[in-house]
Parts: sequence; C-alpha cells; structure tokens
Amino acid sequence: MNNKAFTLIELLVVVLIIGILAAVALPQYTKTVERAKASEAQITLKAMVDSLQRFALDNSFGAGEFRRGEDLLDFDISGGAWDTSSSFPVYNTKDFRYGAQCAASGCYAWTARRKCGEDDPADGLYAFYWAINKDAKVSKVCYTNSSSSGINVCEMLKAQGFLSDPGPSGDSGISGC
Repeated sequence: MNNKAFTLIELLVVVLIIGILAAVALPQYTKTVERAKASEAQITLKAMVDSLQRFALDNSFGAGEFRRGEDLLDFDISGGAWDTSSSFPVYNTKDFRYGAQCAASGCYAWTARRKCGEDDPADGLYAFYWAINKDAKVSKVCYTNSSSSGINVCEMLKAQGFLSDPGPSGDSGISGC
C-alpha cells in the first residue's frame, strides 16, 4: 500500500516540536529585544548628558532661570516629542521618557524611564540616570521594580559602570506595569 499522506501522530509530533522550540526561543527573544531598547536609550541618554555638560561649560544659569530641553541639546533628537506641559525638560518616545532634573543652579541629571506602553507615564520596568556633580563627576545608577526584564537590564548595565539600586527596602519609585 503506497500512502503519501502524513499520519495524525506525525503531525502532532511536528506541532509539539514547534511548540517546544517556541517556548525556549520566545523568552530569549524578549530579553534580547529589551536589552536592545535599553542600549538605544543609554546611547540617547549619554548624548543628552554630553550635551548638557557642553551647555554648562558654555553658559551659566541664573537663580530660577530655566532652559527648555530643546535649548539644552546641541544635537537633533528624533522618535518622540518634547512635553511642554512639564516644568522640566521631558522628552517622550514610544518606549522611554527622558527627563532632566533641574534646580535653580541648572540641570544636573538626565533620566530614562522605561515605559510599559505608549500612554504610560513611565513608572514602568526600570529607570537609569546619569548625574553630574559640581566637580563634573558622573554617577550612573539603574533602578528596577524587581521585574525580570528590569533586573536583566540593570545587570547588563553593571558591566558598563552603572550601579544597581532597588532603593530603600526595595522601593525604587518604579511601580511596574
């Protein structure tokens, strides 16, 4: 008997193999995508910090004087929009919310908070920041809400000189999704 069709068992075995491969590959793919997004945010954040340092060398802030985010940056940034309703420079993209922390003496740090979605206020998975003190020393810290992707990203950033800080008693101010 010459039968050229697949049996039900053969089809089930193929579906099972595909399911096992997907179960193994999907978490790794998700982790890789998240690390790529964090790397992109880190590059943008580094460019913002460098721009802020150049701005601070060229200009001085008077008491209470404030500069718009667009004015602080000496490069074009794309992929998002400035939030003009904020009292500090805030730039929103699909995945991150970048913000400058400013005082009367000027802006001294940029933060990048990972959003849970496009409409999220950015108290999501993790955040990292670069702070510049009076001696032009840069501090880099990664905060997480203890989510697996947040921990993964902060672990990756440790190798690049970031400190990992869950905050006091594990409270990082990152609420999660």
